[in-house]
Amino acid sequence: RFTEPMEADLAKQVEYDMDEQDKLWLDMVNAERKREGHAAISYEVFEIVMDKIEKEWFDLVSRSPILFFESGTRNIPKRTNAMPNEDSKCAICDDGECENSNAIVFCDGCNLAVHQDCYGVPYIPEGQWLCRKCTVSPDKPVTCVLCPNSYGAFKQTTTGQWAHLLCAIWVPETGVVNTVYMEPVDGLEAIPKSRWKLLCYLCKKRVGACIQCANRTCYTAFHVTCAREYGLELKMKQGLAAGGDLKAYCDKHGEVSRESRCSASVSCVCEKTLTTLDDDKSKAGPATAPHSSSGLLKLTLRVPTKGGGRKSARAYKSSFNSSGPPVIPAKIFDRIMSYISKLKLVAKKDVVNLVCRYWSLKREARRGAPLLKRIHLEPWTASATSRQQTEQDKAEKLGLIRLLRNDLEKVRMLTELVRKREKKKLERANHLKKVVEGLLFPKEDAMRQVLQAVKSLDKPGYFAQPVSREQVPDYHDIIKFPMDWATMSAKIDRHEYPTALDFSDDVRLVINNARRYNKPTTPIHRAAVKLLESAEPILAEL
Repeated sequence: RFTEPMEADLAKQVEYDMDEQDKLWLDMVNAERKREGHAAISYEVFEIVMDKIEKEWFDLVSRSPILFFESGTRNIPKRTNAMPNEDSKCAICDDGECENSNAIVFCDGCNLAVHQDCYGVPYIPEGQWLCRKCTVSPDKPVTCVLCPNSYGAFKQTTTGQWAHLLCAIWVPETGVVNTVYMEPVDGLEAIPKSRWKLLCYLCKKRVGACIQCANRTCYTAFHVTCAREYGLELKMKQGLAAGGDLKAYCDKHGEVSRESRCSASVSCVCEKTLTTLDDDKSKAGPATAPHSSSGLLKLTLRVPTKGGGRKSARAYKSSFNSSGPPVIPAKIFDRIMSYISKLKLVAKKDVVNLVCRYWSLKREARRGAPLLKRIHLEPWTASATSRQQTEQDKAEKLGLIRLLRNDLEKVRMLTELVRKREKKKLERANHLKKVVEGLLFPKEDAMRQVLQAVKSLDKPGYFAQPVSREQVPDYHDIIKFPMDWATMSAKIDRHEYPTALDFSDDVRLVINNARRYNKPTTPIHRAAVKLLESAEPILAEL
């Protein structure tokens, strides 16, 4: 039976596999070393060094995430709120073009079509691929916290909710934490209350967070996803924007031809812009938009003049624009040298330095994505590479476990005491109820005893249950006040016999009903007469 390896075991295994690019680079390096008279670097040594670099870097990033995912990396414009169509267009950027390094992938759960860069899929997985919604919540439908629409490409927020990537990009206060995987969505707490109160003029709903027209004198509000729901065109070409604010205009202030909007079912459809609320409108400059006669809704992108605005457009560039390739710290370099100290290699320090530089360039070419698939497949749940625990660490962990066990034992004892207390309270309440009922209804115990004695005289059980209307249809036409032993027992439980005389009257009513309905020659009539003779002395004692 296969057993999933532990993190400690995986840390000792070499998980990195060379690809063709690695082989070409290493062959070139070995050719240079051969000219210098040095031995060649084997493929195994290269994989060992690359694997160690990747794991050490992942461990460093996991322990210090704030250094690598700052707030400046969270605002990335992206398109994400449409169901895939027959042309296999990306549900985020609405573009059907793709490259070998940025292909369109389809979710095997909901058939969502997205670009690798747009949705944050550095690798095309072998076998099936599921979007984040189908992975986390395949059966339960999810809703976007920023709009009323339930279709499209979803990502989870830092608070455990769901949101469209398109909404997270266009709402000024929101963005994504990790620009490689494009998740999670954050910044919801920064959205002002005034934005939550805006009414979308397309769907007429005050749900989620709307954006507004960028014109200084226009305050038209709308959801980003509502435009696509009404069949409007929302296109964002990959690599179109180098960064900056996205601006949207309503039909009164955009450059879209009015004639192309005549067939639309909405009278005022917006040309998109990511703007702020009323206090930000004075900062918005005149927007420029590429002409498009076929689209009812188009994008206007402004390139910032000083380092970019709130929303950068890195996710749509053909290459990943970062501050530079990752640099291996000296501490990691020393740990790698110590790790391969037993390997026989000429100019070992230069070889490791060269591989580290190659690793940095390869990481940058992959938009910062990990080179090990294990780390990539579970980016949010994978723990850092396990380190060897010292005896002191083990002692501290053992002490914490013992404290936890003691606390759990105290909780168990407390619950047992609570159970015993509640049991005694219930017994006391039942006893108190019995005493009070005995004081208020002193004859009820005697009535129960008499009823039991009379029922024992009715051995055939003629009068045990009410007469069925289906079996005897005319019984209730003749007998206006039917009575039986089961009904009398229920009346005693409901305290409906204030005196013993009322109880005796019902006993006689049972017998008299039988004598009245049945003929004297029937067994039931004779049994009723006999029962009355036997019951009178018992009722007299009551």
